[in-house]
Amino acid sequence: MITVNMPDTYRCERCYVLDFVFKQVLGLEYEPVFRTDNDASVTFITLPNNHFIVVEDILFQTPENDWLAGSVIPVCPLPRVVIDDEVLSEALTDPELPILFAGEAIRRHSRSWEQNNPESLKVHFDLLGSIFFMLSRYEEVAFPVLDNHQRYDSRSSLAVINGFEMRPLVDEYVALLRRLIQKLDPSVICKRNVYSVNVTHDLDRPFRFVSFPLFIKGFLAHLLKRRDWRLATEWLMQGLRRTRGPRFDPFFAGMETLLSITEKYGLRSQINVMGSMGGLHDEGYDAGKKPLRVMLSAARERGHSIGFHPGYHTYNDSDRFAAEKQHVEDSLGVKVCQIRQHYLRMEVPSTWRIWQQNCILGDGTLGFPDRNGFRAGTCHMYPLFDLENRCELNVRETPLIVMDGALKADFNEALEPDQAADKAIHLANLCKKYGGTFSLLWHNSSLHGDWSGWERVYETIVKHSVELIDG
Repeated sequence: MITVNMPDTYRCERCYVLDFVFKQVLGLEYEPVFRTDNDASVTFITLPNNHFIVVEDILFQTPENDWLAGSVIPVCPLPRVVIDDEVLSEALTDPELPILFAGEAIRRHSRSWEQNNPESLKVHFDLLGSIFFMLSRYEEVAFPVLDNHQRYDSRSSLAVINGFEMRPLVDEYVALLRRLIQKLDPSVICKRNVYSVNVTHDLDRPFRFVSFPLFIKGFLAHLLKRRDWRLATEWLMQGLRRTRGPRFDPFFAGMETLLSITEKYGLRSQINVMGSMGGLHDEGYDAGKKPLRVMLSAARERGHSIGFHPGYHTYNDSDRFAAEKQHVEDSLGVKVCQIRQHYLRMEVPSTWRIWQQNCILGDGTLGFPDRNGFRAGTCHMYPLFDLENRCELNVRETPLIVMDGALKADFNEALEPDQAADKAIHLANLCKKYGGTFSLLWHNSSLHGDWSGWERVYETIVKHSVELIDG
């Protein structure tokens, strides 16, 4: 049995992060011991052979009155240390490791760890506190800089500012700890985490053509405003085909294309359905009407699942959230407990509490809307933590790693579709390395018009991510 001996502060927070690190990821049982001695600046991890690891304790030394204050957030630029031990560096994506909460030895000598005898070693940064900081999205609560949709602005995050949003830093920290444990006690056998793939489709717009006036408006916009004859011609031809029936609409047919590709590689998708009224940011469709209900029912019969896609205004409105959820359930005759917020719009942790109040068990919102990577520093599913009420929630987060819209943002900056696929494949490879979940979001509307040719990108990503399962 591993014993973790630590200062008697922030018990709930400490046990939460220890459960994630030891029980969930490493598969190891541990016994927490809280002490009130004078040596309050370190945590001792004692292994079964009585060898031990000393870890700096910094975040959880914060005075209670300063908890969730902006001053707690690490100052940028973050220090980086080079892990030059070959065995340890293999656990990382890059030997140069960003450090969130650095101890004195890092600030003075850039040493991340040291071993002075065979029985013990010391980690010179707050590894456990840093993991808690990332998982709980501490910075989003303590210093919430928002974009024009009232979402946390990715440009304000430590990951983006310090250039590690493409690294699963939490998973790297845990992998480093795994190697240190096995270095001191080779008899400790850690769990081998199994890589998985999670493909989802947010059904924002079931149909491209919803009325004749909007059809004409779109055609003229391509022809006169954008002066794009190719897109104008495509719009006209697709609109004419749409007159043959709803299933000929490119967005409606796009969902079938996505599902068929998913099935081709032995996977099944989660389709997130909306129940909101129409508005500036919500399409306002009724999933209970033909032919949408028939299509979704057929998808379920083929093994795909139905999730809930709460509308634009639900992130801070529990009543609206509940009403939309009930509408989807009544329309389709299913109970939904898996979701993703529309526009990835959420407020930490108040939106998380709305999910819990409405019996949501799983979410896939936690990704940046304008860039791909690891917003929470991990590709592992994990339980959310309410920083304000200081308690673990029942909702389990599957972090969003790749979204089509974020890839297209790169494309608009001159990234070719093949390069976009390579970027997604790189992220899938990292999820495989750390035994996490590669979570992919692709919209049924992201195959036509400006997205012409991206069907191949989607299939390339799905094919590669599946090949990694048995690889």
